Amino acid sequence: MPFLFDHVHLLDGALARAGAYMALAMIGGIGLWELRFRRPLVWEGYFRWSALALGTIALLLALNSAASNGEDYFNAEAMAVAGIGDMAELLIHSAFGRAWLVYWLFLLLAAVNPGQRLGWICALVMLGALVFASHAGELGMMHWVFWIDLVHMACALLWLGGLTLMLVFRLSGSEWISPVEFSFFSSVALPLFAVTLASGLTRAVLQYMEEGGLVLTYAAMLILKLAAVTAVAVCAWFLRRLLQRPGFSMARYDNGLSLEFFFALTLLLFTALLTQLLPG
Repeated sequence: MPFLFDHVHLLDGALARAGAYMALAMIGGIGLWELRFRRPLVWEGYFRWSALALGTIALLLALNSAASNGEDYFNAEAMAVAGIGDMAELLIHSAFGRAWLVYWLFLLLAAVNPGQRLGWICALVMLGALVFASHAGELGMMHWVFWIDLVHMACALLWLGGLTLMLVFRLSGSEWISPVEFSFFSSVALPLFAVTLASGLTRAVLQYMEEGGLVLTYAAMLILKLAAVTAVAVCAWFLRRLLQRPGFSMARYDNGLSLEFFFALTLLLFTALLTQLLPG
């Protein structure tokens, strides 16, 4: 798979995407659990500022990766951080940079002005900015790829954000989570995951038909992503079964929840790497 080694900053771009996705997922997760509890979360400020820190790092990584594009591969000088002037130029004078700037500004707004309605608006704008800064955005907002990606990412990140915060609640004890809350998230996660899977498969099939095939690196990463999706689905099925059994075991549920989160992070990384690879 030679393309994986064609650019020394491939991992930078993937980590930038993963960080941006997780920051947005946290904003969505906050909104989801505040709807459930009908009050602000105890650690709401911590979650929002953590999301801002993560999103800021993602922005810098994305700008560095894009500004360093075109350097000599495996040249020691190409591994240096891009200059501030180069990143600023990219941020202001390119569609890619402006999309990332919009993402970060609305992330900042969501962090400093907590509120459910504003949080959802900021999350929607951030989502659109990330899609616009991807391969889907190159085709314009009127193309089917843009809207399928938007729906796919919206459902996937809302599920991931809810899962992430639920795990934090269990580990930290900042919020009391009972089997009732487990059932709530399970009922929300099932349709979100189903739409995520359906939209992802639709995108892959239509992409294959439009490109007339997929290059080996892209197809291999797509297979790895599907394997991670399968692992997440198996974990979710196991957790739903636990909720339905008499004599519910909190310890077994926590173990299964941790394993599902591990596969969710693996899925996030594969998804981020896919955004850096050309399908055809």
